[in-house]
Amino acid sequence: MVLFIEVGCLRGKDNELVIKELAFVKVVSLLNAGKLSTNNVIRSFIFQYPYWHCNLSESVKRTNRWCTENLHNLRWSDGVVPYSYLHRILIDFIHKHSEGVVYTKGSEKVSVLQNILLSNQKTSFRRSGEEITIDIRDLDNYSCPKLDSEYFQELKRQRSNDNLLNTLCGFDHQGKDCALNKAVKYNYWFRNNEITCSC
Repeated sequence: MVLFIEVGCLRGKDNELVIKELAFVKVVSLLNAGKLSTNNVIRSFIFQYPYWHCNLSESVKRTNRWCTENLHNLRWSDGVVPYSYLHRILIDFIHKHSEGVVYTKGSEKVSVLQNILLSNQKTSFRRSGEEITIDIRDLDNYSCPKLDSEYFQELKRQRSNDNLLNTLCGFDHQGKDCALNKAVKYNYWFRNNEITCSC
């Protein structure tokens, strides 16, 4: 089964992406009335900052303020999970809930996730005696539309009562982007557009 990962980020002291929200979605099947089966994975984590805010340049602070106000409402000071756990959580979820193929949207996110795996020398894993290479794929390469596209606007109108499509992480994004909700929607698009996965 296919695992989707989405992130909500701010910029770090070297202008790199710092993951503040990390979301995982794997929808295997739905039961009656749109309820999820127990084989599904829908989970997100909000991470603490990796270092003090005062280490950021004024330019990065301005960029982060804009991202907070316009994208996801995540501030540098938000988070409950220590940042040092991010690598372990990412690797564990990929190992436990994927067949090696992971999807996210955007080349910069693909690069960040690949770098985390490379820095931990975890680009593959063994399952049932088989070596499985982790392949992080960009949904943009499959023509996945942006969330503000007509496709997702129409989906929102047609399925306004769909509990799965309205899933949020629990953090108060104040109506802005939630990484978990984005991953759910990308998963929905993927499943309903018969994207062939060579996994």
